[in-house]
Amino acid sequence: MTAAGKMDESYEALRQYICQRAGVAVAGLDEVLNCFRPTGLRRGHFLLRAGEVCRSCYFLVRGCVQVYEVDVNGVPRTRELFFENQFLTDLPGFLTGRLTTENFRGLEPCQLLAIGRDEFQQLQTTLPTFARLYEQALEASYAHSVHRIKSLLELDGAARLRWLWQTHPGLLTRLSNKVVASYLHLSPATLSRLKHTL
Repeated sequence: MTAAGKMDESYEALRQYICQRAGVAVAGLDEVLNCFRPTGLRRGHFLLRAGEVCRSCYFLVRGCVQVYEVDVNGVPRTRELFFENQFLTDLPGFLTGRLTTENFRGLEPCQLLAIGRDEFQQLQTTLPTFARLYEQALEASYAHSVHRIKSLLELDGAARLRWLWQTHPGLLTRLSNKVVASYLHLSPATLSRLKHTL
């Protein structure tokens, strides 16, 4: 596929995402799409590192991005994993210019569409549909975060693994044991042992 073909595919993915949530006849859809620019991320490379300022919000067309912090022992602790058809950003930094405390790393080769802060805020102000999509994305992200925190606090390791297997079974084969263990806040050895119970 040509570079132009990949660009068209990226914009089509975002178009479908918006239309599925806002309806087929979305006023200002082309204006929204024109504010995004395509970008790529190699496997193992960083979209954003701790100590940097997040200047863009991203729509992930293809691939997987890990968001993690490094604890006092130098161990990565995964907060979130992002996959196709999800928006991702360091929201406090994106909105205020504050330095991020997290790392955003590609676990697979990624195709993304990026929008800068100024364009993002302009769309929120001028297009009610975009503002509503943003609210929906925030609400979904908040609900997911609350559920994830509750599961980490209330469920033992086996129950966390069962939840992941039931809700995202592909992750167990798509990602390394090390990453999945970090996401579930388990050691890789514990994860390997628990996988035999599924």
